Amino acid sequence: IDHMGSIKAWETLALALAIFFGIRLLTAPTDNRMLPLRFLPTRVARLQIPGQAMRPRLRPAQRKFQSNVYKVTSESVDRMVSTYDTILGNEKDLQGPPRLPNFRKTAAENWRDSVFSVKTATSVPGIDAINEEGTATLETLTLPNKKQEPFRHLSLRRIFNNRFAYSSGSVDAKMLKRYQQRETEGYQLVFVDGEYSEDLSVVGSLPQGVYVGGLASCPPEIREKVHEKARVVPQDIYGSEYWATLNKAMLKDIAVVYVPEGVTVEDHIQFTFYTSSSGNTKGTVSFPRMVIISEKESDATVLVNHMGEMGTKYYSAPVTTVDVGFDAHMTVYYHQHQSLSAMHTEVINATVEEDGHFKWVGMLTGASVGRINMDVDLIGEDAEAEVYGASICSEGLELDMHAFIRHHGNHSISKQEHRTIVGPKSHGVFRGQILVLKDALGVDCDQQSRALLLANDGEVTAMPTLCVQPDQVEGAAHGSTVTDLQGEELFYLMCRGIAPEEAKSMLTKGFIRQILGMMPYLDLRANVVERIASIADKATFQWRFTDVEEVNENVVMERDQEMAQMF
Repeated sequence: IDHMGSIKAWETLALALAIFFGIRLLTAPTDNRMLPLRFLPTRVARLQIPGQAMRPRLRPAQRKFQSNVYKVTSESVDRMVSTYDTILGNEKDLQGPPRLPNFRKTAAENWRDSVFSVKTATSVPGIDAINEEGTATLETLTLPNKKQEPFRHLSLRRIFNNRFAYSSGSVDAKMLKRYQQRETEGYQLVFVDGEYSEDLSVVGSLPQGVYVGGLASCPPEIREKVHEKARVVPQDIYGSEYWATLNKAMLKDIAVVYVPEGVTVEDHIQFTFYTSSSGNTKGTVSFPRMVIISEKESDATVLVNHMGEMGTKYYSAPVTTVDVGFDAHMTVYYHQHQSLSAMHTEVINATVEEDGHFKWVGMLTGASVGRINMDVDLIGEDAEAEVYGASICSEGLELDMHAFIRHHGNHSISKQEHRTIVGPKSHGVFRGQILVLKDALGVDCDQQSRALLLANDGEVTAMPTLCVQPDQVEGAAHGSTVTDLQGEELFYLMCRGIAPEEAKSMLTKGFIRQILGMMPYLDLRANVVERIASIADKATFQWRFTDVEEVNENVVMERDQEMAQMF
């Protein structure tokens, strides 16, 4: 009321609203598990709990959210009701409006639910018990997030934005044959979506006592050892525990390689893990599980191949356990060339006993996001491990290699080298650590990381780490280099009549040649070289000369003389 005694229109409206809400507050029910309006946040006016589902009744400005129904378990409802009762019973002690529980799930939780929604039953003996153990453990673990150090450089959003459907089980036979190596002819085993396919596999005669194949046909005495290994989850190094536990909860079969004491397998054995598509826009999931047991004084070579239908989305999460016995030798060649739209997270755990030797040579050329966590334990005296890898990152790929090697025994030896080629809009990550424990004396360890950056918008992350606790070691070295291709190198080759495209390819291939040359499979090497050629065409070069006039015939002749002296 102004000084003239009249009431303005807006004041009338405000007075009416005040009276209306005052009556509502005084008459708001408190015995039917409905919160009074004054204790609700601005977004939700009233929340009613019918028992199995709850639908927020929203104000007109938020009616676009009205279609959301959040279903919860009976446990969640009871917990929520208890929270409301506490709020209603302590209204006088509240300093402000309480915050209601957040019923909307995160992207990671929806992703996890989508993974479990496509879980299928299996008839393989012993798998159900392993699945139950994994599911129970998984409920106690926290989903990976960017706040955790192991996942700081991993594109979790790319992984968690996927939703899944049941796989079709179809296999592209032509592509499968392309990646089956001639050197392994007669010993080629195929697993489709994590299950052994007897129709697509070929297993020749093997030495007595040697077994390769799925778990269903495994002899009972070997099956017990495999079950024991499959139940063990690797230590939580670089986030391995969650991926390994998820695999344990979802696996449908186990690929087994068992070499008994004193047996040498001359032929190379190839395992191909193939992930099929769903036939629609949604992706599929695959959880391959592999156990390799090499008993005392045995020797074998295995090729592991991870692939899927090209151009399709899917998620593959393999876990491999390698157990190398006393004076045993196990060599594993590895090729990951998943679809460029796929996601791949893998855990590899190896244990090497006294005088044992473990060698791993891997090529990573596929997957939109590819992550490998390798954990090697040299538990015996004079145990030896060699880990060599190469990542070819192109077309926006993110390939990540994490490795952890622990020396427990005296005079143990480890050698690790990883090379990364990074193209446009790609990211290559290497994080390695060698730990020499206090009681391990006379250890010789070496770790090297090399990266070649082919584009200005590429990214390289290298984090080599060496931790030596004892004072007495034979050798301990680690290092990291990141470089790009130099323009004068291109000029040098072009002066010899080599075309620019071929010169780029030659320089890029030369960088990876040391690792690629360890692969004894000609077709595999040809496929990797083809992949390198496609990325080398888009390479950019940095000129090191201070003046273009320095690039002349005299400079080239001087370099020729230097190279002649070197060779």
